[in-house]
Amino acid sequence: MYIMGMTGASYNFSWFVRYFAIYVILFIVVGVVLSSTLTYMSFGVVFVLGVSFGLCIMAQAFFVQVFTTKAKIGILTGLLLYVAQYVFSLLVTYSDNPTLLVNSLVSIAPHSAYILAYRTLLYCQSFSIQANFT
Repeated sequence: MYIMGMTGASYNFSWFVRYFAIYVILFIVVGVVLSSTLTYMSFGVVFVLGVSFGLCIMAQAFFVQVFTTKAKIGILTGLLLYVAQYVFSLLVTYSDNPTLLVNSLVSIAPHSAYILAYRTLLYCQSFSIQANFT
């Protein structure tokens, strides 16, 4: 794109707008489905949580792009980072008795923060359902 005269800012902004639109559409659908399935979970909370996760993933993609000059190396580096964070989040967040310190440190990775946020939302929903029955 640089050969055609496009500046770096306009190139990055076009990718940001493209993926932001995709994430907004995706999380509107996810928000509608989850808020209709789980009645105590509001659409706004699901939507904001999902879009913030998408923004974190895009920021990581731009971060990896800064350190690479070739597209294939950038794709491999970003993919390895994504998979490593996902495996890390699975290993750490599914422990039997995590402490607040462990959850706070793990939340640096967007995947772990996303999993812990939904786990907290589901816990609050189950707590409010139990409170309504008593």
